[in-house]
Amino acid sequence: MQHPPRFLLCDQDGETIAHLLLGCVVSRQVWSPILHRWQHGHACIDLFTVIILVWWCVWKHRNAVVFDGLTPCAQSISHTIATEGEAWRRAGLFGDSPFDDVGQVVDGWVLRE
Repeated sequence: MQHPPRFLLCDQDGETIAHLLLGCVVSRQVWSPILHRWQHGHACIDLFTVIILVWWCVWKHRNAVVFDGLTPCAQSISHTIATEGEAWRRAGLFGDSPFDDVGQVVDGWVLRE
């Protein structure tokens, strides 16, 4: 399988795991509102679980772009984070979260069109 010279998610640097999860423009668009709200104290659910959730959703979106020809979209990743976040909450992965609906909280972090 040939590997494209530029990263398909953002058409910038070559693909590395660090670039995908932290440096990619699309990933930064997803992280920015999440970190902004965290900085201002609007969320206090399990930080490590949220990091894994966001990285998982970015990785799944990357695979859809590479293997299924999907167009890169931060809003799509954000929607997946909200949906997956609610499923993770129901599965008990957010521990003693003070929120009744983590999906709703995560949805509040993400970009709006």
